Amino acid sequence: MGNLINIAFLGGTHGNFLKYIIDRFSQLTPSINESPFTKLGTSHVQIKYSGKVNSYHPRSGWQNVDEPHIIIKFDKDDVLYITRMIYARAGDINTDWNEDYIKFPNIWHEWFDEKNKIQKLYNKKIDQDTLIPKSIMRDFFKMSFLDIENHGVTYFLKHMMKNHLENVYYMNFNNFYNKENFIKELEEINKKFNLDIKLDDNFDHVYEDFIKGISLKNTRSRAYDVYESLKNGKNVEIELDCIEEAWLNAKIEEENKFIVMPNVNQYFKTTSDIVSFIEWYPNHYKAMNPNLPKFNDIPNPYYLHKSKK
Repeated sequence: MGNLINIAFLGGTHGNFLKYIIDRFSQLTPSINESPFTKLGTSHVQIKYSGKVNSYHPRSGWQNVDEPHIIIKFDKDDVLYITRMIYARAGDINTDWNEDYIKFPNIWHEWFDEKNKIQKLYNKKIDQDTLIPKSIMRDFFKMSFLDIENHGVTYFLKHMMKNHLENVYYMNFNNFYNKENFIKELEEINKKFNLDIKLDDNFDHVYEDFIKGISLKNTRSRAYDVYESLKNGKNVEIELDCIEEAWLNAKIEEENKFIVMPNVNQYFKTTSDIVSFIEWYPNHYKAMNPNLPKFNDIPNPYYLHKSKK
């Protein structure tokens, strides 16, 4: 017998939590009383599921295409946050992006493509003991944010949206963060697929545990706030992680096309420091930025990253 529902999602967008909610509160599946949450807050604990609700990443291919599907969609504005979620929580590795030197966890060597990309881009061999400077990781992530249309997260979204599924519901990723909106999504899913979902008094406790487990949500707008302060000439202190710094550097280079942000572990302390850096950037160093895919909407002939992919 097939699955009641399949959930296709990008890691970091809470597909496993949705699986748990449907499996626990559907009257078509056996009762579940266990919690799915790890100490990191992910829904990765191997509890006894019914086997009727399938969640997976369709990166390597679609599963059960003739069965009902939920696809968790998101917007380009979510790319920074989802990137941070992936690199802090995937595989429950809890990477600290505030360290000056970062060592790839073993799971990165097994799962992620970044190891090979970084080795090629920076001409450096990486093994389990390699300490990678924060500045290099920042530069690496900056490259992807500068080419947002080909960013891995954006690419995965396009892949999911170009599906050939016959029976699919598109759920908005951001509705996980508002209980009322999340319940409305569940109601629509229930109506479409006849899953007989009945939320009881335990739902509120489960949802609260889910929200409490997502520490990054408290800093979700942090980089955007710094960027707005920078644009508006407001001096604020900068307290960002490496991936947020990369995003901010990308925005700065997009708006200052002849400036390349510095590769140093110590980042700017205030937005005024960034303004001073831009104002005093030497004329004799200004040149077409080879990190930018386009210049004035025209393909940049000096774009070097395309040859490193």
